[in-house]
Amino acid sequence: MSTLKKISFSDDFKINSSALTLGNFDGFHIGHQSLVSELINLSGNLKKIIITFNPHTQKILANINKFNTITNHNYKLDLISKCDIDYVSTINFDKNFSKLNANDFINLILKKYNPKIIMIGYDSKFGYKGKGDYFYLKEYLKNTNIKVLVNNPFILNKEIIKSSSIKDLISIGDIKKVNSFLGRPFKLFGIITEGRGQGRKLGYPTANLNLHDKQQIIPKVGVYYVNLIVGSKRYMSICNIGHKPTYYKKADLTIETHVLNEENLDLYGKEVELDFYDFIRNEIKFNKVDDLKFQIKNDIKQLKAIKLGDNNGKK
Repeated sequence: MSTLKKISFSDDFKINSSALTLGNFDGFHIGHQSLVSELINLSGNLKKIIITFNPHTQKILANINKFNTITNHNYKLDLISKCDIDYVSTINFDKNFSKLNANDFINLILKKYNPKIIMIGYDSKFGYKGKGDYFYLKEYLKNTNIKVLVNNPFILNKEIIKSSSIKDLISIGDIKKVNSFLGRPFKLFGIITEGRGQGRKLGYPTANLNLHDKQQIIPKVGVYYVNLIVGSKRYMSICNIGHKPTYYKKADLTIETHVLNEENLDLYGKEVELDFYDFIRNEIKFNKVDDLKFQIKNDIKQLKAIKLGDNNGKK
């Protein structure tokens, strides 16, 4: 069981001595995990703190109402809780906080958490207009006993792992690469709502996902191999993200999942998760519904072949 304590940066809560890092940590990918692991290794008996922001700073700074994130805040905290971190301090980021200059921001951190070690990412910016970075911090704290460290870029297969790169990969449906950068399957969360029953008429009933977080990035339109998770159970499934062009000229985006070999599974009103594993194909407009039915049958065959290949690769 995690011993992580979740606190608000605005709380009147102080720590005697700590090792800390700060950032948005969107996606909490393998680069973030490397930074946190390094901080933990260097911390000794110091309390280990992650300072993060909610909402994402760019949503406020760029004034983007529909700014997409890889992970919602609660899921990000769940991921952090799996690390040996003592505290996660959340800054409720808004326009007023964004105007706090780098000096005042760091002084607040010093007063609250008395850090002996501060580690930040190589591209981390903080304070008004992003004036604060590793070099600023090194200079600002040069006459103290605080150790200021920078975490170098994390490189996998000659590519620097960054949240922005992962979002680009999600938008083109490169799920396998996304998962290698995240260190886990990409995930969507939501509740199953009643649809029009078109899948059931085809012989492939689907569960329609209503996302909890409308800001979470959705993979490109297409068909995917996923696992649907409800409670402690996982079901191999096929997911269609799209506008159902065979039925409609124009329709809202839907996320529909067919669970294999579980035709009587009642999911309406249930909280579920979708773990994404692979992209199967683009969405296609068929002239006849029978053609769509035939394609779904082939999609399922392809999904099973992918699953078999994955299992053989693990042997």
